[in-house]
Amino acid sequence: MVVHPRARDGLPAELYSGEGLEMGFSFRRAYDAAIRFCGLYAHTCPAAGFMKTILQRRIGSSVAARRSTTRALLAGATIGSAIDDEDEDLHAQERERMPDEVAALCEVEVHLLAVLDRGKLDPKVEVIIRYLTDNRWLADHGMIAFSQFFDTAEFVGKGLDERFPDEAVAIYAGSGRSFVLHGGERRRTDRNVIKELVCTGGINLVASTDAAWEGLIPTLTDQNPWAHRLSPMAMMRQGWAMSLLQASQQ
Repeated sequence: MVVHPRARDGLPAELYSGEGLEMGFSFRRAYDAAIRFCGLYAHTCPAAGFMKTILQRRIGSSVAARRSTTRALLAGATIGSAIDDEDEDLHAQERERMPDEVAALCEVEVHLLAVLDRGKLDPKVEVIIRYLTDNRWLADHGMIAFSQFFDTAEFVGKGLDERFPDEAVAIYAGSGRSFVLHGGERRRTDRNVIKELVCTGGINLVASTDAAWEGLIPTLTDQNPWAHRLSPMAMMRQGWAMSLLQASQQ
């Protein structure tokens, strides 16, 4: 299995903090405030331990996921157990927030706005673009990026569309939410159409939700009859190297 980053990838060391991405001071402050909110919420909700796990995933996913989560929680939403491309882990209004909970969430929002105001690419999008350009992933293979959350898949797709306006970028999701971006234009597109365009080379960049990925890479099921039963994470653990053009076991 090939795991990135590798020394020979040539990416600047300042992009990373240990084995993870360096997200910056404002993000760390937002993350700390989110964890403080979980501690406050734990006093009134017995499921707060699970909520902390889900909130950490959403806060760490992307700026878009962070902001949508914060706004939903400020509106009184609670976080449940469902996790899919419909973002159903954010449920309807539960109760009015306590003042200290509101203060913690507002602090999260302030620091997230600081992340946006710095005028730089989101670190995850920046690293993806570097691999696509400097390491020739786009020229040689194309790419599918998987995310647990729809808003992150959409966010990454928009970032790729801005950087590669001549390339069609597909956002592959469930419940009629799939669409294609091309030069800033957004067109709702059936998932079967996207799959056909991927197979024929009409689309080389895809951002997909984790729950909607089945059937997206038909070459995998051609080479391994069990592949359709595996999630993207399971495929990586078993050593699958995935691109739009090929799937080979390392």
